[in-house]
Amino acid sequence: MFIAKGEDGKTYVTVGSDHTDRELEKISVSKAKQICSKVIAPSCWEASEILDHWDELILRMEVKRKEDADYLLYQEGTLSKIIPLKELERLAFEEKPKNVKLPSIFSGTVPILRGEPIFANLYRMTLTDPVLNRKISHSYEVISLPDKI
Repeated sequence: MFIAKGEDGKTYVTVGSDHTDRELEKISVSKAKQICSKVIAPSCWEASEILDHWDELILRMEVKRKEDADYLLYQEGTLSKIIPLKELERLAFEEKPKNVKLPSIFSGTVPILRGEPIFANLYRMTLTDPVLNRKISHSYEVISLPDKI
């Protein structure tokens, strides 16, 4: 889940991933997050449209290794399992660097369904709004770069 405050003062919500390097994560979580590109869907919703049913929104991640025939459901849960929007905004503004006017937020994640992390090549993330009957979906591919000495 990715949240950003626009210059128009409105808050926008979409699906996003702050992908990490799993090997580097064993040494440093912050470095593992910094080394990978962040993925954000190209469409969004105004937060004001979903605030009254925020906890009912469903966040889902599916993964696929190139050899797999189909995507596997990897993570799924309602937003009731993560920090509420107003608290996320409070934390983001409290911790933002002084020169950042409008911070953006990755909200955290919902539980893994399969017990252990799956290292996949293809990812599909979806934010579903069952009340307004709509969804935002975005896919991406992880390209592992070779080590160079």
